[in-house]
Amino acid sequence: MIKWAKTYWKGGVASISLTRGGDMIAAGVAEKELHFLAEYGPRRVILSGGFVARLGRDGSLKWFRIIPKVTITDAEVTGNGEVVLVGVTREPRSMMLGVILKFDGNGNFLWGRRFNGGVLDSFNALTTTRDGGTVVVGETRSFGAGVSDALVLRLDGDGNFVWWGTYGGKLWDGAESVAIDREGRIVVAGYTYSFSEGPSNAWLLWLDNEGDVLLGKTYGTESLEKAVKIALTPEGDPVVVGKTYVPIKSRHDAWAIRLDGEGEPEWGLRFPGMEAVDIAVSPSGDLVVAMEDFELAGIGSTGEPLWGERLKLKMDGGLRTVLADEHVLVGGGALWGIGEAFIASIQPEGEPPAVLDWNPEVKESECTVFRAYANGEACFKATPVGRFTEVRLKPVEFKPDVFSSFEEFAESSYVRR
Repeated sequence: MIKWAKTYWKGGVASISLTRGGDMIAAGVAEKELHFLAEYGPRRVILSGGFVARLGRDGSLKWFRIIPKVTITDAEVTGNGEVVLVGVTREPRSMMLGVILKFDGNGNFLWGRRFNGGVLDSFNALTTTRDGGTVVVGETRSFGAGVSDALVLRLDGDGNFVWWGTYGGKLWDGAESVAIDREGRIVVAGYTYSFSEGPSNAWLLWLDNEGDVLLGKTYGTESLEKAVKIALTPEGDPVVVGKTYVPIKSRHDAWAIRLDGEGEPEWGLRFPGMEAVDIAVSPSGDLVVAMEDFELAGIGSTGEPLWGERLKLKMDGGLRTVLADEHVLVGGGALWGIGEAFIASIQPEGEPPAVLDWNPEVKESECTVFRAYANGEACFKATPVGRFTEVRLKPVEFKPDVFSSFEEFAESSYVRR
């Protein structure tokens, strides 16, 4: 049952997190159409960029910031109430650069970093550390041992490098989500073609505080698998959701799997015909899986299906993020194209969806690791003939224009009249 639902602007909500005071921090992509009379007649422009907003628990807007030419992919509130954002921006010649931004709790811009490796570097997710730093994960084609590698960066609270590295093999590999487990290990979830026997497998890496690989495992079947989100239970165990594409049946299946500290499955569930986008853990330890097509599924900590809910929202796009607290909060919209950014509060009451056991084949994986530190130690990129060339990833201070409203944005130099 939907308790309330609110739309805000065209675009989509990619992330929802809570402050200690109970407010929501939402982030994603915002877009607005503007019509005005120019010197040569009527004009129409589209204002777009990444956004971060602070909302009350009823969805009311407290402040809003838009950052032009940036796509926000994830956000998290730090222990002192600051907000860290990650995403991508494009430069001339269509290069994609990763960006990290920090705001205070009142929406004031604190600092930004842009990371350019020369080809493509995208940041997909982040988690904050106990010492006020940030671990960021994504994908790079600028560095590494293959076509693309998983990219992991650790930064301090001021946005300076502690270390960064690439992880992968000769083919396509990438990181989609990250968490820090009860032992302080960095757990990275994504996908790999390099270490799968055929189609892509879901891929998890456990790293220490210096970026060294402690454990690596793949999870897969004969179809294409990809891990999309990772969360931790109250006991500190990782729970991962992902999606499987079944070519013979031309459909996606969602899956969820709980792992122990050694990466071995405790249980796994598969949701036929669905496509998972996010997972949240409630304070009681129950799990909520969000599906692309406005579907939610509740799972007990031991893997038993509890409830299902199909949201009757007449909106384009789909769910993008979920948060489980006193109630279930979902956000979504269309991160690319037409659709409205929305947030809804849900009180689940439906019957559990049909599920199957998911028992993927689990294998150890060893990847090539190239690391760099703040002292300038280099990373490398493999050439087509197998030789490695030295390359460096440098953080550049990034001071984007930040606007507090679309009206303020419309009066800026970004709109040529």
